[in-house]
Amino acid sequence: SAGTGVCSYGPRDMEPVPEPFDVVVVGAGISGIGAAHHLRTRWPDGSFVILERRATFGGTWDLFRYPGVRSDSDMFTFGYEHRPWPSAKPIAPAAEIRDYLGRTIVEGGFSDHIRYGQHVVRAEWSSPEASWVLECENGARYKCWFLFACTGYYNYDRGYEPEFPGAESFVANGGCIVHPQRWPEGLDYAGKRVAIIGSGATAITLLPAMADQAAHVTLVQRSPSYIVPAPNSDPVAAAAIQEGKSPEEVHRSVREQKAKDMQNIETYGALMTAEQRNALFISFMRLALPEKHMSQEDFTRHFTPGYNLWEQRLCVSPDADFFRALRRKKASMVTDHIEAFDENGIRLKSGNHVACDIIVTATGLQLHENMPMASMKVSVDGKPYVASTHRLYKDCMLSEVPNFMFCRGYFQASWTLKVDLVCKYLCRLLAHMRATGAAVACPRVPAGGIGEPPAMPVKANYVLRTLHLTPRYGAEVPWLPLFSYQHDQQLLLEAPVADAGLEFSSAPAAAREEGPRARL
Repeated sequence: SAGTGVCSYGPRDMEPVPEPFDVVVVGAGISGIGAAHHLRTRWPDGSFVILERRATFGGTWDLFRYPGVRSDSDMFTFGYEHRPWPSAKPIAPAAEIRDYLGRTIVEGGFSDHIRYGQHVVRAEWSSPEASWVLECENGARYKCWFLFACTGYYNYDRGYEPEFPGAESFVANGGCIVHPQRWPEGLDYAGKRVAIIGSGATAITLLPAMADQAAHVTLVQRSPSYIVPAPNSDPVAAAAIQEGKSPEEVHRSVREQKAKDMQNIETYGALMTAEQRNALFISFMRLALPEKHMSQEDFTRHFTPGYNLWEQRLCVSPDADFFRALRRKKASMVTDHIEAFDENGIRLKSGNHVACDIIVTATGLQLHENMPMASMKVSVDGKPYVASTHRLYKDCMLSEVPNFMFCRGYFQASWTLKVDLVCKYLCRLLAHMRATGAAVACPRVPAGGIGEPPAMPVKANYVLRTLHLTPRYGAEVPWLPLFSYQHDQQLLLEAPVADAGLEFSSAPAAAREEGPRARL
């Protein structure tokens, strides 16, 4: 049951009595909706609720409203394993993704399990009670046996916005500065000169989306990125649709092919040096932007990244839309450092100037500094949670934090591939606890320690900025980061749930009298 949604009050202090559930999921984005499916189908006797701080579902796909916002992973693997993506186009606009998620909620029967406007601001674990008590900003309170955080990895309230000297003079002269995370509704850029600061996926999406209506779009980047031009039609899906196969058959065929492709990329990529992999992808960009459209000198400056492939997330250009805008001269690129803004645009350290009417600061995301708790203040038996003092177990649980799991997708592959694995693992763990009578599951670092993790292969600035604040990995399984869908299936879906890193215990006597199911 999803609960009544009615708060009663305790007789003594008139505090709302927490509404009880077996599992509380925080967040109704793509991860939380995926969790609902797995809890309904793999743990059908349990009660759960999804608490969403915003007024609707969708997370990222409802928050971001900038022009052209779309997926940067193919929807056959970014979509759910259990729900076919209804198109041959692998890259989809946000509106279609929101529609897909909405249909998943309705057809899966999850609507009554989602509570909107429930911003969880506090979560307190009590060992004597063997349960969590959650408090929302609006005063609502919930109690649960297990807490599952599906809050993503970045701060919803603000993006990363470095200070640019002279911004006030640009605005005072009639200029407009906007960050993609807070895109103003109805912003008119038709016939305007637009400068986009950044070189990540958002900037690569914005440039072609704005180029048709703007007078001109200039991408101002400090350093280049890998941008892969790719046709926005999957040949396997298109052929299967033409053959009259059902949506389920199409979905299965494409996902099987994607799995083979991923395996081949891992296999053949391992046979190449980093320099060879870099050169191969740079050659893809050169094919999309031949020398007649950009000189070799300019191409080298704008399209030779200073990092190795996959150290930052790969940018996708569906149907080469980014390169097409450059070929048509509707857009241009500048690779330089910004000195300051002035009344008429952006002054560069080289002495050059970019004149513009609108500046879009696509400077990146701001990660949670309390990862993975988002804006929740968390305590365990009264001790405040400090992220950097904990270790990551199976990349989805935290040392010394009982009955807690979080969901964070892949960096180098579709987010949802890992979501599905973690949700299945959650259900395996819950079933194991119920079968064995365990009330508490808590990762514990062994007395001998777990060593220090290998160097992080990810060099994205938004990751590096907060790395010192986040929980740390260890040197061996199950404390290593999970990067490979193929290998991670074995660890999360096949390896025994009980291992040396996960401590199980029964509830204290006072909590055990009613039992977890009756109590919750």
